[in-house]
Amino acid sequence: MLATMPDDMKAHLAKLQPLGLVARCEEIVSSVLWLSSEQASYIIGVALPLDGVLWLG
Repeated sequence: MLATMPDDMKAHLAKLQPLGLVARCEEIVSSVLWLSSEQASYIIGVALPLDGVLWLG
């Protein structure tokens, strides 16, 4: 999605984020892979926000 987005729109989205950046696909994918791995086998019924602390804004 970000690959085809104009640079000015990416910059605008980054300004809306408290961290000042937009997540890369790799960051979301690594979280999903970890949650579906054996390392996270004890985690059940949790909401894991992957929002770059957007809730702070």
